[in-house]
Amino acid sequence: NHLSDAIDSYEDENYADFADNLTTIASAFIGSYYLENRGINLRRFSSIEDLFGVIDDQVWANFAMLNYFASQDEDYFLSKEQEMLDSELILIASGFFKTIQRIAELSGFEITERELIGDSELDMLMKELIMSTDRKPKQLMNTIESYRKDAVDPLINLLENPESPWSMVYATELLGKIRDEKAIDLLIDLLYEEWEVLQSAAIDALIRIGTPCIKPLSEHLFNPEVDESGKEYKLLAICEVLENIRNEESFQVLLKAAKEIEDENIRATAGASLAEFEDVRAIEPLREIWNTCSPEARAEIIEGLIELCEMYKVDIPELPELKKEQERIERSMSEFLNNIETELTNINNAIDNLIEKLEKDMESKKKIGRNDPCPCGSGLKYKKCCGKKVVKG
Repeated sequence: NHLSDAIDSYEDENYADFADNLTTIASAFIGSYYLENRGINLRRFSSIEDLFGVIDDQVWANFAMLNYFASQDEDYFLSKEQEMLDSELILIASGFFKTIQRIAELSGFEITERELIGDSELDMLMKELIMSTDRKPKQLMNTIESYRKDAVDPLINLLENPESPWSMVYATELLGKIRDEKAIDLLIDLLYEEWEVLQSAAIDALIRIGTPCIKPLSEHLFNPEVDESGKEYKLLAICEVLENIRNEESFQVLLKAAKEIEDENIRATAGASLAEFEDVRAIEPLREIWNTCSPEARAEIIEGLIELCEMYKVDIPELPELKKEQERIERSMSEFLNNIETELTNINNAIDNLIEKLEKDMESKKKIGRNDPCPCGSGLKYKKCCGKKVVKG
């Protein structure tokens, strides 16, 4: 109860009550836990030094740290940076609970840090994650990841109630590393995300979770009621996830998508993903896409279909046309890149010319001394030439 009160006081920035509660905890620790469970009678010690001799060094070190922290006045807390204070509190709480674990051991029963500390330390870590300004707070993320399943609900809650964009990316990455199936539906919803960084994190997380994702991904892929807003964006991302899970189950889902989905862009993307499996069974659905889809859509599958035919030495009637189209696309791409390079060169030249002109203009506007040569080129001093006209004007 006092620990809970201490945490509440700390969060409310009521540091006086916070210190009082920590002092009470420290006293309770010495009195109720350690001495009682060891059967130590205080009256048999002639000095505090004798008492210290009975207490394990590590146990006493943890207690001393807690007691020191509790003894500080309010100015101590106000002088600290918030993140530093959080880190100190986490360290001290962790040391305190290791002490309690040691006492429990001596008393003949086991108790875990999770049972003792509850979610308080994890809550502080989650707050630190939300406030983090680092683009990749690795140490913090590794600590949260170590909580495994205990961290899943707080991470899901962070995604459902976002407080900062980057904390959503961190939470998504962590859910992928922990690989808890509870997160799958929420991660699939993030495939709608237009922010590419977050969508990419969701794709990677689902790939990490792997096989358990295939069934829900398939349901979204073939669901006619999927929200039209961002639908194509999401379905293309689903194909990418299935392609990278790379097993028979995901192959069959993509095979079905390449044959049955009405949207030709999705069909072609599913076909291109199918080709990445390097399976001869992909050849026929890819031929079907080539023969039925628009040139824009079927461009997706040309390279994959040619490679499969060459790999398995399969001669299909469309092969000459496929190779011809591939060459045309490569030429067009080369021309496009050359045009971009030319345009960039022109832009750079234009910028250089503009800078040169501005520098000349600035030079010409510098104040001319009366005894300096006249800039008109007459050979006279400025005061005897154009400067004279300026004065008269």
